[in-house]
Amino acid sequence: MIDTTTNNTVKPPRYLFLIGAPRSGTTWLQLLLAQNPTVATTSETHLFTQYFNLLEKRWRHETGRLQDGHKVNGLTQLIDEKEFYSVLRSFADRVLTHSGVENSGATLFMEKTPENTLHAGLISRVYPEAYFLHIIRDPRAVVSSFSNAAKTWWAWAPTGPISVTRRWRDNIKKGRYFGDLTDRYLEVRYEDLVSDGSRELLRIWEWLEIRSDIKQCDRAIQACQIDNLKSGSDDVVKPWSIENEPEGFFREGGINMWREEMSDTDISAVEYIAGDLLDELGYESATKPGYRLYINLIRFRITEGLYKGVRCINRSLEWKLRRALAKL
Repeated sequence: MIDTTTNNTVKPPRYLFLIGAPRSGTTWLQLLLAQNPTVATTSETHLFTQYFNLLEKRWRHETGRLQDGHKVNGLTQLIDEKEFYSVLRSFADRVLTHSGVENSGATLFMEKTPENTLHAGLISRVYPEAYFLHIIRDPRAVVSSFSNAAKTWWAWAPTGPISVTRRWRDNIKKGRYFGDLTDRYLEVRYEDLVSDGSRELLRIWEWLEIRSDIKQCDRAIQACQIDNLKSGSDDVVKPWSIENEPEGFFREGGINMWREEMSDTDISAVEYIAGDLLDELGYESATKPGYRLYINLIRFRITEGLYKGVRCINRSLEWKLRRALAKL
């Protein structure tokens, strides 16, 4: 293991991508890991989701046109694919290591943007040697958290159990795809962090080959208590100004709070959409077979039908509006 407390040898930087569906505890885990002086990080950069993603799409468009025999103006005139990804890597290195400007002891640079789960191929092409830590949370708790966020600080957040669960399912499946691309992939459950956080942190440090002990992990858990995060306490190592996060951003995310906050119909809808993935991840169904289950599923299917209908109407209106504007 790397002993970061006694070895003063300069080590090459390593990179960790913390991934997970939104409202799954990604920020909390990021702050827990940031309590270790070997880790440098910052708030979400969207480097891959909103910058590199667009560049790669353009690159793929140009190379596809070339393969079809078309003349193309663009970067493909000047560089090949290997150099294209080398340029992205150089830029990314500079951006991500910038988070360690004030932390000379940092050897691990962590990037956390939840939507990174949707870009496994791109990130793996730029950072084939990186580590990927995937936090997974019960979808019913994720739905409940989205609903709470919409009531407090995230007014435009999706709140319906249908859309949120589908988004969760898509994120989980695409996030787990990282495990098919590299053996430097680890899953951690939000529920395990809540119930036995120190042990889970120690497991993560062992996986990263960074020396730690249970007392250090205890201190990190204690520092990142919800009251400290809400107040921006000096007890917390703050990679960014967490005290400026909107009120309600940090929430007491109990494991079973969703049981009190969600209706039976919504719970049934989440479990119906999550389906086999819920079982695969080991989350027990809360909906008991019987008359109530069938009533809830009927309600859900009616709601789902209305949801699809509204989406079709919105798309039709949007198409008509675009055509009208194009004629102006």
